[in-house]
Amino acid sequence: MITTMIDVVMDIDISIPLYWTRSRSALLHSADGRLVGTITRSVEYRHRFLGMWLAGRDILQLHLDDVPTPACRIALKASFPLEFLDPNGKTVGFIRHVHAWLHPEFTCTDLDGKPFGTITSTGLLAYNLTSDDLTASARYSPAKSRGTRPRLAVWKFRASGKHAINPRLLLAFVALKQMPDFSG
Repeated sequence: MITTMIDVVMDIDISIPLYWTRSRSALLHSADGRLVGTITRSVEYRHRFLGMWLAGRDILQLHLDDVPTPACRIALKASFPLEFLDPNGKTVGFIRHVHAWLHPEFTCTDLDGKPFGTITSTGLLAYNLTSDDLTASARYSPAKSRGTRPRLAVWKFRASGKHAINPRLLLAFVALKQMPDFSG
């Protein structure tokens, strides 16, 4: 269940496919290069008419340490709020857009409306993820992204010391990058 998941220890790198297909997934690597999780993208069909699926939604699923059950899921759409889902597809939280000034800010809340983290843009290719007393910085790494096949966008997440962060914030960060109308 989403409330009992383990935290992810910083420092990590997330490699996000630029052209995401069903066979590709985002990879979470620790600072020593060990694979600590994957984020997969799938389509969940919701309505059927005369034997044909009519409507579907993209789902991002975070799997930690090769556990087959996703630790958390997010349903992608073109508007806010985005929904955090449990493995059964029930809504357990939201990502809300707080403001869109020079530095957009997003807040992640539980179903009760209690915030558990924020994602704030600090520049064109830099973000801060804040959860409880921890702030981790996310920076795009052109050096690690250059020459990757298939093409990947590599983001480096760093915090002072070896702290742990709520993995829902990492999944929310990737979801914001995958939204159809989000350019950030």
